[in-house]
Amino acid sequence: MGKRVDMETLLVRWDKSEGDFKVWYPNRCDGGFVIEHICGEHTQVGRQICDSCHHQNSHAGWEETFLKELEKRGYDLTTLRFTIKRKKQ
Repeated sequence: MGKRVDMETLLVRWDKSEGDFKVWYPNRCDGGFVIEHICGEHTQVGRQICDSCHHQNSHAGWEETFLKELEKRGYDLTTLRFTIKRKKQ
């Protein structure tokens, strides 16, 4: 986990110096929530083959972590960046 970017932004990105993903968060529970969903293990329920890429997909989850699944599909994880801001009240 990391420091705050600002009070409204939740950010996940690759950190070269750490050699791992880093999370910046407005509050700790939001940081934990997003990293668990990106890096956490999920169970596969009901597989389907995607017509366009021929990968096995499931609407209920995946066998590997989200990151491992993306890597298996040929994506460079060091380019992953997730940023979301809170709604303005």
